[in-house]
Amino acid sequence: MGFGHVQRSLPLIRRLLLDGARLSLVSDGDALVALRRELAGHEAVEFIAFPDYPPLQRGAGIAHYWYFLTDLLRLARRLRQEKSFTDRLVAEIRPHIIIADGRFGFHAPSVPSFLICHQIRLILPPLLRPFQLIADTIQLNLLRRFDRVLVPDFAPADMLALLRTVFWISCCVQVALIQRGDPSAMSSSNAEVPP
Repeated sequence: MGFGHVQRSLPLIRRLLLDGARLSLVSDGDALVALRRELAGHEAVEFIAFPDYPPLQRGAGIAHYWYFLTDLLRLARRLRQEKSFTDRLVAEIRPHIIIADGRFGFHAPSVPSFLICHQIRLILPPLLRPFQLIADTIQLNLLRRFDRVLVPDFAPADMLALLRTVFWISCCVQVALIQRGDPSAMSSSNAEVPP
């Protein structure tokens, strides 16, 4: 989780604290330090360290493709680790809800799980575009594990219209928009998660 994730999550975190929620926040590195600093003194907050994803945008030329493929393998392993970690955490603390900001492995079938994510579709680099359908299928399977995907954006009407044009999203994933700066203002798409 980078500082952008921290900044977009803080209003929601503060709102939940105002409503009397007890929170377990999972993050890593500088983002975790920033969360601890911003939320210092809140007894209802527990901080948990868990490693972040590998970078997917590094290197140049052919090296970019090598890094991209090796980092995707590391990402797949990290997603499995996140899921195991989440299962243990759910058994231990029994949360009422899970809200994951860009972390695709933090969900549980027994707990309402929400994903805050601006990357609904991973566009592959040019040489890997023949595999775009495979990437879309993997992304769909990741998104469908959540009860709702929350997309932070400035222009809800435009963004929802755009999301509806991506068939696999509009027919298979329930999407809602959060206007930046106001986590309570959500617009929902008509897309439903199939049973």
